[in-house]
Amino acid sequence: MEFSHMLQGSLEKWRADGGKGVWLTVPIHLGKFISAAALQGFQFHHAEEKTAMLCQWLPVDVSSTLPIYATHQVGVAGCVLNEKTRELLIMKDKHSVCTQIRCLVAWCLVTWCHAPVGRL
Repeated sequence: MEFSHMLQGSLEKWRADGGKGVWLTVPIHLGKFISAAALQGFQFHHAEEKTAMLCQWLPVDVSSTLPIYATHQVGVAGCVLNEKTRELLIMKDKHSVCTQIRCLVAWCLVTWCHAPVGRL
């Protein structure tokens, strides 16, 4: 069966099943399939060294919640010190790595990253 027809059938099933976002990873050596996906509504999301990531939002009556691709990151950090007790506010990194040998727990200052909403 041809890729375009298989993709069309899959999109119909995903819509019928109430699917929302569809991601399509296309390896560079299969780039010839990108035009067929674009004709069925897929758009580029991002590309990496050896792949292109395409996406499509299926619902027509609901705004897309697919994330935009990260092009930059804006963040701030602050220092919170209790002057009476000389305590410093820190938190444990939720992405700490634990292995069978030891647990690598990262403690860090409170930080915040801005959600992208436009061009800087």
